[in-house]
Amino acid sequence: MIAFEAFISVMVLIALLLLFYGPWQSVCTDYARQVMFEKRDAVFDIAARGDLSFKSKEYRTIRATLESSIRFAHEATLPRIVYYFVVLNTEDNAFSKPSAQSSAISSIEDARVREEIEHFVREARMAMLWMMLAKSIWTWLLLPIVAIMVAALFLFDHLMEWVTEAGEYVQVEAEKAPAHSGVHARA
Repeated sequence: MIAFEAFISVMVLIALLLLFYGPWQSVCTDYARQVMFEKRDAVFDIAARGDLSFKSKEYRTIRATLESSIRFAHEATLPRIVYYFVVLNTEDNAFSKPSAQSSAISSIEDARVREEIEHFVREARMAMLWMMLAKSIWTWLLLPIVAIMVAALFLFDHLMEWVTEAGEYVQVEAEKAPAHSGVHARA
């Protein structure tokens, strides 16, 4: 009976891994791409209403960089980004300079349009980050531990408040208690 339960457990684990490294990866990538398509379309709408020229370098760069992110989404993983950030993040490489996208956005003269586009690009980038987190097995393995740690810190912080408040009530009660409560203080 134990061998059968162990077999079932192994089969369930294999099924979960196949699901995680199969359809789940595609769903996460498709989600991020959909968000980036929507943000690219929003930038198009800004140009369509005349707030940014379709022929401007800024528009073409922003659109092209969003499209490159859409194409890159299936390759974007948490370990890859951590590697770029930790190992390749030196002062003399391409990762130490602002992206073409950021440079194009910062060169938009109209502050309102620039802020609107920054907002859309930030949402596209956030979708990519969420996708990378959701596709990482480490996120799912460490999530319970992190959640417990955050909950413990939250509860500890509130516990200290409750202890302080309860201690105050006890102190007030002690100060108001009659001196002849039956317990004698020792000198």
